[in-house]
Order: sequence, then structure tokens, then C-alpha cells
Amino acid sequence: MTKREFRKKMYEKRDQYAYTHRDSIRIWDHLEQSPIYQQAHTIFAYFSFRSEVETYLIMEHALRYAKTLCLPRIEEGHKMTFYRQQDRTSLQRNRFGIYEPLPWAPKQEPDAETLMLVPGLAFDYQGGRIGYGSGFYDRYLKQYSFVKTMGLCFGFQLQEEELELEEQDISMQYIAAPRGIYCVEKGEWL
Repeated sequence: MTKREFRKKMYEKRDQYAYTHRDSIRIWDHLEQSPIYQQAHTIFAYFSFRSEVETYLIMEHALRYAKTLCLPRIEEGHKMTFYRQQDRTSLQRNRFGIYEPLPWAPKQEPDAETLMLVPGLAFDYQGGRIGYGSGFYDRYLKQYSFVKTMGLCFGFQLQEEELELEEQDISMQYIAAPRGIYCVEKGEWL
């Protein structure tokens, strides 16, 4: 199966998944209890779209508990930049229909205390990630290799077999799933 066919299959499977909301809450419960999240001063999240793991609770918690919440904006030159958010209402839809920060929001660079939550179609136990094919996160993370990364996924998105990745694909350090938080380096559920 080609990467393109695999993406199509995973999109269809995720779009038909009946437990998106329930499992998103389970993922959030694990994340909230995790020292990885608790110790992060800055959260680089994403506004969930279609059938992705829902991120609303994560964003609300980060804002309520004085973490710096940042969301991505797609800009000219096929570039992704993160901007600070004060609330969930100061957003607009981009050309893909995804909510992103308004143009005048303050730009935010990551630091060593940043945790980036990353969407994807599939992940594996080696931290491999198959995204949506545009490479926004891979290009961004190549510049900021010190950022802690955590992929968010439903159980069926976490593949037993190692994914076929390309040289530019950036691996995750952690994976948050309904079962818990998986640490790639330790090879165990936390």
C-alpha cells in the first residue's frame, strides 16, 4: 500500500470512528495528569478539525491555569508559525477550514519548556508519524529540535508495525492515546 493509499484509509477510518468525543476526554485525562504536561509552561496545540482528537479541553485548561497557549497559523511560503492565544474566540478559518489565530496575535517562539501537541493520521511505537502530507510540522520541528513533542491519536491510529517514513519525517517523543501516555525513549506506557 502506498503512503497516499494508507492516508486515505486512515482518514476514512477516523471519520467513521464513533468514539471520538469519549476517547478525546480519556486522552485529556491522561494528559492532564502527566508530569510532561504539568511541567510545560508553554503549550503549542492545534484547533482540532474534522475527526481529529478534540483539543478544546486542553486549550481551556491551558488558558485557565496560566500556561501560554499557542496555535499555528499557515502563512505564505508554505510556512507554519505559532501565535499566543488569550481565548478560543479570537480565531478565523483558513483556506482549509481550520481555525487559526488572527493576524495581529503575538508571535511565539518555542523554548525548552514547550510541549507541542501534534496531530496525525497514524503513529507507531518508535515515535513515527504519518501526517497529512503537507510537511508543516516536520519543517517546523526540524528548526526546533529541542521542543518536546507529543502526538495525539485514537487507539486504532497507533500502529503495531513500524511506519514507512521518509528522511524529512520527524518522530514524536511521546504519544497520547486513550490507553495513556507512551514514552518512545523508554518504550513503555507512563
